[in-house]
Amino acid sequence: MKVSMAAPKTQTSRLGDLLDILEEHQQIDEALLRHQETLLGLEFTHALGALEELERRLSRHIRREEESLFGVYAGLGGFPQGAHPDVFREEHRRIERSLKDLLAGARGLTLGAGVRRAVILLLERETRFKTLLSGHAQREEQHLYARLKELWSAEKRP
Repeated sequence: MKVSMAAPKTQTSRLGDLLDILEEHQQIDEALLRHQETLLGLEFTHALGALEELERRLSRHIRREEESLFGVYAGLGGFPQGAHPDVFREEHRRIERSLKDLLAGARGLTLGAGVRRAVILLLERETRFKTLLSGHAQREEQHLYARLKELWSAEKRP
């Protein structure tokens, strides 16, 4: 049996982790924008690399949320409609599937006849992805992050 020797997290470090994870939302948006900029420039190798980087960032972000935030949030109960931890988990799976689809589309891009149309079609799919991502992030920020910030800030007070 493995025994952890790590010190338990303090409320201050939990709050810091929460804010760090929240900041990742902006980093994810920026990574997608970098991908789209290179896509518009028909720089397909760079566009694919940026999208793969987005996938790595998003995967890490999702894992951090699910491992360090969802359990505490689930224990709070009293979730408004659309803000249950299971809803957030299902959205994570939809986001991951959608990103895999975008990666497949980006991997299929090559210069040649019809390339501009293919880029437009991919950008349209990415617009739907951005809408999914944005709505998800807004709900997390309004409910998950807000409640945990309130909890950990209140526990920190004397």
